[in-house]
Amino acid sequence: MTNQYLSELESYDFVKQQATIRKDSSVLRKLKKWPVPSRDAGAKAWFRYFNFQRWQVARYRGSMRQKNIFLFAIWKLLTCKEYAFKDKLNYMKGSSLSFNQLWDAIINTNINEVVTEYKMPVYFFHGEHDHHTYYQGAKDYFEKLNAPKKQYYTFPDAAHFPHTECFEEFERIVRKDILGA
Repeated sequence: MTNQYLSELESYDFVKQQATIRKDSSVLRKLKKWPVPSRDAGAKAWFRYFNFQRWQVARYRGSMRQKNIFLFAIWKLLTCKEYAFKDKLNYMKGSSLSFNQLWDAIINTNINEVVTEYKMPVYFFHGEHDHHTYYQGAKDYFEKLNAPKKQYYTFPDAAHFPHTECFEEFERIVRKDILGA
């Protein structure tokens, strides 16, 4: 979110730490084989890296605390009545296209330096166990950010998807704190 490259380094360290604790030599070997790519490695190299690394983050519950996000997301997509079957098939194509087109900008842009002020209210929702977006980096960015109104909501029992993992609390915050309903 703020400095994606730092988030990726933290995410890698999380997987390495979890694999070490669990004595998972297979994951540790693969981490040595596939270290964090350089910023300029390109979307294809990053995509290959993520095919392994993000599965491990999910497996060690750094994506969602209660569930495996990949299985959960696939199930939600397949059972969603609002999407036609063709839309469901195109979802992955669209995700891949977006990744290929946007990744270089995402990994090379330090939002801390580019966006220092908003002229509207800003609300951050962040799971304490998020190992996709560097928690402390997001918190530091928030502290320095100028906005007419800002609020940082931490979800102690969530990872990268607090709006899903802690839906009732998330909904209460949006309805009462933000919308004032």
